[in-house]
Amino acid sequence: MQALARRRRPVSAAELAAFLDALRGPQRISALRALVDGPVVTVTLERHGLRPLVRDRSDLPSADPDEARRVSAAVDAGLGVLPVKATCLRRSVTLLRELNRQERSATLHIGVRPGPGGIEAHAWLQAGDEVLNDDPDLTATYTGLAAGEAERLLPRFA
Repeated sequence: MQALARRRRPVSAAELAAFLDALRGPQRISALRALVDGPVVTVTLERHGLRPLVRDRSDLPSADPDEARRVSAAVDAGLGVLPVKATCLRRSVTLLRELNRQERSATLHIGVRPGPGGIEAHAWLQAGDEVLNDDPDLTATYTGLAAGEAERLLPRFA
């Protein structure tokens, strides 16, 4: 928890307003669950990596992209009021877990690309070919990692 305390950030008025709006919407439970699950995801990624957080749920029907984007907005609103930065990996894993709770599946993608300071990594979710929680033009600029390689590298990007 000390690592979390070092990364505290202020919550903006816009983030608080987005959370309150999400609480008035049909996805309010997703926003509330993100408040609880976001810290769990953050601490678990730091201490144990990705594997304990993500299960193969290919037995579930694929998430409807439009509905998943609404859930994504609610999850982002919930994560936005936490005092810790919601990285792309934290956002994606929290959203994946929320979709799984709703009996829907999606695929976590992790990609890399060269950047000015070295290699840049990015994470996002897809249902089929549809990007759910990011800009498809942005995600297309990343080269996907194989599952084993992503797991090995993740502690550096959590």
